[in-house]
Amino acid sequence: MFMRSFSSLIIAELLIADVKNNFLSTEAFSNLFDKAIWYIAGEKDTRGYVADKGWAHSIAHGADMLVCFAANPAFTADKIQATLDVVENCLFKGAVYVDDEDVRLVYVVKAMMKKGLSEEELTGWLESMTEKLELLYITEPHDHKTYRNLKSVRDFMESLYFNLKIEGGYMGMRVALFNGIRDLHKLQYGGAD
Repeated sequence: MFMRSFSSLIIAELLIADVKNNFLSTEAFSNLFDKAIWYIAGEKDTRGYVADKGWAHSIAHGADMLVCFAANPAFTADKIQATLDVVENCLFKGAVYVDDEDVRLVYVVKAMMKKGLSEEELTGWLESMTEKLELLYITEPHDHKTYRNLKSVRDFMESLYFNLKIEGGYMGMRVALFNGIRDLHKLQYGGAD
């Protein structure tokens, strides 16, 4: 049994119940949020489905939990940056996600967009990740972890791009995502189209 991973889902259910019944104090919510961020940042198990054992899915379940935090009325704008930081941390763990973890992390960003994360803030965050990858790729171009980080960020950006495209709107954000995906492709493959 993957107790850490599935504990995230229990906390998610607690947060859903809190939206309906308002039993968590502001202090309790903030304390729970801080511990959740700490847990996800430190999580080392990035596996999705594990043959003969089932779903580990710590990153996906952690993302589900973050969506529930963002959906709670106690989630305020001051928690957005910490949440973006932990999503970035997940993308830079040196894993290649194969069981839709990137999509689940997209849902975290979308939940924060509903809470006031602006296109400008999101664009700045995405550009910052692209710049970080460019620096890593220049200094450590043949490092396996660098390659995996690049793939994870690119997959995340592609998932976010298509998610926003399906919904319609968000034209500025989609252009920024397209440019970021293009830049990462050029970084990895040079001038190849």
